[in-house]
Amino acid sequence: MQAESAKGWRFASSDGRGSRARTRGHKCDRTSPVWRKQRRIVLGLAILMVSLLLAVAASLQAQPPSLVMISWDGAPDWVIDRLVEEGRLPTLGRIRKEGACAEYVVPSFPTKNRRCAG
Repeated sequence: MQAESAKGWRFASSDGRGSRARTRGHKCDRTSPVWRKQRRIVLGLAILMVSLLLAVAASLQAQPPSLVMISWDGAPDWVIDRLVEEGRLPTLGRIRKEGACAEYVVPSFPTKNRRCAG
């Protein structure tokens, strides 16, 4: 069923219950140039969205892992070793096992401790 209005619009009702698709001069079928253009636009946007998501995922995976350094001033290594062995510093013991630990460190002078200590 089709009805034509005064301005040249055609109202196509597929089910006869009043649902209408407004078209101008062509039917709403998959062979119309308007439908093809809209399909190309939607397909282009979908490809753009997928490529952006892949680029974001790749950039997140390419980031280097974080590094956290912990240093105590005024704590001899033998004291820390003893506290770890006694189980009084379990988290530090786990960090030493699973991470990395420097055996001997010489700080660079002058240090910035004076600024922090006042």
